[in-house]
Amino acid sequence: MIIYISSILTKKDIYGLRIWTSGIKKLKDGVMRTKLLQEIESCRNQMISIAASTSLTDEEVLKLSKELDVLLNQYQKYEETLK
Repeated sequence: MIIYISSILTKKDIYGLRIWTSGIKKLKDGVMRTKLLQEIESCRNQMISIAASTSLTDEEVLKLSKELDVLLNQYQKYEETLK
């Protein structure tokens, strides 16, 4: 026996599901944003720490700088998708 969901759910139920799924999406977006910001902060702190003990032209500092650029670009693209 096949029962179609649309025949069981009322308009109120469907509206509730839309709110629930949009809430889940916002939660995932918030987790994604938080994780990305944590990675940016960690990379930035690492880069500053190594630069302070070596030099701004140290290979590790340059590597971290490039990594930070990638993370910042990812964050900017992510924020643009939310608009």
